[in-house]
Amino acid sequence: MNENLKEKLGGGDLRSIGNANLVAGEIKNQNEFDALYQHLHDNERLVVMRAADAIEKITLVHSEYLNPHKSDIIKLGSSATDIELKWHLALLLSRLSLSVQEQ
Repeated sequence: MNENLKEKLGGGDLRSIGNANLVAGEIKNQNEFDALYQHLHDNERLVVMRAADAIEKITLVHSEYLNPHKSDIIKLGSSATDIELKWHLALLLSRLSLSVQEQ
């Protein structure tokens, strides 16, 4: 499934969301979400951006899917350099319950 996800997320250019909506609609459980989440660490900027977009859409309804990734999202929030990822991370961070120290 992971390679299939990467194929769906890739292609085109940064001005397009590509198949992010399709991918978001296909994710039905935590395991599938976790496979998608791995693509936030992909070496292709386009794949990362579209994975983040799909994750953002999924977590509008299933914010609990973010819980296992909480510490990684916090780390990404402080280390991300690509503006597209930062936009999505800002929204994802707002969906987490953060302690005072984490904030």
